[in-house]
Amino acid sequence: MGAEETFPILDDVVLPPAKGRAARPSKSDVDPIQKEKKVSLERSGRFDKGSDSLRRLFSTPSLMKGEQSHVYDELYTQVEEVVQPQDVFDQMMLTDVTNHFWEQQRYRRCTGTVINSKRRAALEKIFHEGIGLNDADAKTAADIYFGVARLEEREVTDYSTQVRMPTTRAGIVHFMEQQGFLESDIDRIATETSVDTLADLENLALKHEIRRKATVWELERRRKKRNKQLMKPARD
Repeated sequence: MGAEETFPILDDVVLPPAKGRAARPSKSDVDPIQKEKKVSLERSGRFDKGSDSLRRLFSTPSLMKGEQSHVYDELYTQVEEVVQPQDVFDQMMLTDVTNHFWEQQRYRRCTGTVINSKRRAALEKIFHEGIGLNDADAKTAADIYFGVARLEEREVTDYSTQVRMPTTRAGIVHFMEQQGFLESDIDRIATETSVDTLADLENLALKHEIRRKATVWELERRRKKRNKQLMKPARD
């Protein structure tokens, strides 16, 4: 070469990125967007697209006498805060979870009522079969123990000893102890005679527990699926 070859100055030239890097954003560029989507999901909170009548359908309980609506409302609200329903199906399952738990506790609360309802029959059994009073006197002695006032008062006699029965609850308890029975035997016999009913109640409670857990599992599955879809990077 006769003359020295020269090249343009490249200080002001912007070179393109390396092949394969331009179309793929770095992880640091994607994370803020995905995080914002996740925060938006968490903030969405409740399903508010339903009408007031539809919301009442979901949250209005069927209560038995003695059950308090404000307790149910508090339970429903607490479960709703955890579930964070996103659509009508989530809202349905939220109601199912609340009701299954409520029903389960209702059946288990009934166990004490069932046993208590058998206590009088248990005491009459002690007086009649255990001590030997006739049926009428066993009922009268039970009236004295439970404080039941009758229009016609009767005197009760222990025919084995020809001793008149006491007319107070404390006296009845003392009389039972003299015959070899404790007051706690009333509850024991009442429980023994309630076994079948208690087993049925426990089975019903267990069915509600199984269905509640299945619904919670389905809610969690839907939540994970929804989050996974939202976390996918958007395609151009």
